[in-house]
Amino acid sequence: MNQQDAGQREPGDPGAASGADLWQRPEGNTGPGQPDPSLFTPRVAPSTPPPHWGPVLGTGSGPANGYGPASTPGPASTSGPVWGAAAPAPMSGRNKRLVLGGLGGLVALLLVAGIAFVAVQGSSGDDGPSAEQLRAPFLEAANSLGAAPGIDYDDGTYQVKLSRYGDFTGTFEARFTRYPIIRTDGVTYAQLDAATVSRLLPYASTTTGKSWVRLGDVAYAGLFVDARVPDSPEALSRRILAGLNGADADFTPPTDSAAPSTAEPSSGASNTSVTFEGTPALMAMTGAGAVYVTEASPHKLLHLPVELLTGESGQEAGPDTAGSARTGQTDVVSFSRPRTSGGPAVAAFAGVNLAELSTGQVGDAYDELLDRGRALTEVLDGEAGLALGRPKVKCTLSTCSYQVKVTADAASRVALTATFEVDGKKGVGGCSAVVTFTTSQARTVGCSTKSAAPEMKAAMADARADALVRSRALGGARVSYSVPYYGEGRVRGVVPVGVKKLASTLRERRSEFGPAPGGSEAR
Repeated sequence: MNQQDAGQREPGDPGAASGADLWQRPEGNTGPGQPDPSLFTPRVAPSTPPPHWGPVLGTGSGPANGYGPASTPGPASTSGPVWGAAAPAPMSGRNKRLVLGGLGGLVALLLVAGIAFVAVQGSSGDDGPSAEQLRAPFLEAANSLGAAPGIDYDDGTYQVKLSRYGDFTGTFEARFTRYPIIRTDGVTYAQLDAATVSRLLPYASTTTGKSWVRLGDVAYAGLFVDARVPDSPEALSRRILAGLNGADADFTPPTDSAAPSTAEPSSGASNTSVTFEGTPALMAMTGAGAVYVTEASPHKLLHLPVELLTGESGQEAGPDTAGSARTGQTDVVSFSRPRTSGGPAVAAFAGVNLAELSTGQVGDAYDELLDRGRALTEVLDGEAGLALGRPKVKCTLSTCSYQVKVTADAASRVALTATFEVDGKKGVGGCSAVVTFTTSQARTVGCSTKSAAPEMKAAMADARADALVRSRALGGARVSYSVPYYGEGRVRGVVPVGVKKLASTLRERRSEFGPAPGGSEAR
């Protein structure tokens, strides 16, 4: 006999049908109309169960689902209740617990399956990055630029290294020639040749050699230069973020796109991958043009359109612009998809190439700034518009003087430098003067010197001696004599620069980016 669980009985056990009567139709019921009082009589279950015409609860030699011995199923019933079908035996307490436990496990399994199904369904629509994830590499690059100690900025006109303070040094192009240029504390200076200075400042036509000139709107217009360098990396970052957060920004454009698409990114879309001038990059299209960042993380800006800085795209940067809060940062969603190579090769013939600088590179830029700053002993004011009258030069035995009428079109600082020539000898004396024009006005600017007196007296004595000789030769006739002299003046608008103070400021800022070569004493 097989071992049975407690509470179950083998076939033939009188207790096998305990608690349930089996009902059978007696053979004595011979037909309709003749009901028998004993039509249905309770019978004790036989030792062998009758065929089971109901649903099969299990098969095999052992009990099925705790309902007792299983029987082999017969033909399925097709006409309602089956008379004579055995009722299932009641379950014991342990069997009930087993059944309930099984049902509980089944429910839990179904719940887990349901959750897994929902998870699969939810992820099926998230095969690719979301709109925020598509934007994330570009926002990361713009924020990184704003936090950098300095950047290399090249827009074709300017090639400069710009520090986080807004100071820069490098070169710029005007009239097909490149010139040294620097900016410190918001003031820009360029070193121009004499010909360019004469075209820019006609009243300074006597300028020789190279001169440092302060550049402003008037000077830039005279040089036919429209572009400007951003105030700082942070200011540039704010402008870029404004464009990237614009409604017209497209982060999945086709590589041949010239304008952003207005369509929403399709499910499973990914960033446009290109190779920008040899570097694997991601491409986005704004209303101002294409923006490129490195494909590799951490993402860095490579190139952007100039129009994004000039505002021609219609995007204005401000303190409330998304991604341009006081911290200069914007929250981004991290998303990266490894790639082995960039996409189609692209190049830009206009725009701004960008690269973040290390602290050491920014320190080198400040070293160059210090060297150039020492040369700002005299800076011409490219913004000063001056008109000059006819000069007056006069020399006596004691002094030589130079005077000229100057008309300034605005508040200006006007400098005059005069040199004198006596009897063909140059550089025998000189003088200078600086006059401040508080408003647009006309004033006489002049200077005088006694340094030419000795030469003047000597030349006068020689001339008088020659006159006496000629007079005797003429029988005592009166002979006049004089000493030729000449004065040349240089009038220009100037900008006062405190060279020592400037050098001190630059050294202090430079110290933040590591020690200077040879120590700070050398600088």
